[in-house]
Amino acid sequence: MPRKQIISKTGTKNDSQKGQTKRMKEALLEELAKYPIIQLACQRTGIGRSTFYKWKKLDKKFSDLASAAVAEGKKFTNDMAESQLIKAIGNGNMTGIIFWLKNNHADYTDRVRYEHHHEIHVDDLTEEESAKISKALVNIGLANILKRGGFKYTKEEAEEATRTRAVWEMRREEAEKKTKRIWELADESTEVKTAEEEAMPDEKARGNTEDEEFKPSDPNAPKSQIIREFQEWQRAKEKGK
Repeated sequence: MPRKQIISKTGTKNDSQKGQTKRMKEALLEELAKYPIIQLACQRTGIGRSTFYKWKKLDKKFSDLASAAVAEGKKFTNDMAESQLIKAIGNGNMTGIIFWLKNNHADYTDRVRYEHHHEIHVDDLTEEESAKISKALVNIGLANILKRGGFKYTKEEAEEATRTRAVWEMRREEAEKKTKRIWELADESTEVKTAEEEAMPDEKARGNTEDEEFKPSDPNAPKSQIIREFQEWQRAKEKGK
């Protein structure tokens, strides 16, 4: 007589739990692929975050699948966000336009600039000393630097450097001449002003009386015109005496 097969209730219960856990893992992986945020995916499936991290720790296969699902979800979300951004740009949304340019156009990216202020004093050097220094840089220093960097320093490049130095010297001389001329004009202006002040009448000489006081026809007229009027007024005053 065949024996009756004894089915363990405990084994059936464990199998049921394993099947349920598998379905929950699959549901969670599906949500992670749609919404690559662990907290949000756990809420949508009713699974606690602690349970999720426990599964990742104990189940290597699930851990790898979860990481892949999150990566796929981020890619999908990025594509969707970019599509919406392009749509917003097409509708003239300035925020979207600025965001796109700052992240995709070299001329609009944020830059960190470092500024260094320094002075170069060249007046202490004579023309001969400046020429020697320039020649040394061209023939020795610059050539060695280029050589160490793997560049060949040709004769043509040396001649070009010499021409550049000559142009710089010529421009510096022109700037010095202009500066000198400006100072000369300033000195001439000072001399003219002094002569005008000397030509103006003295308060004591005019007696400080209201009827003898000189008044120009136009106080805002050029000084040369005021001086001529004053001289004519003075001559008329002398004739009247």
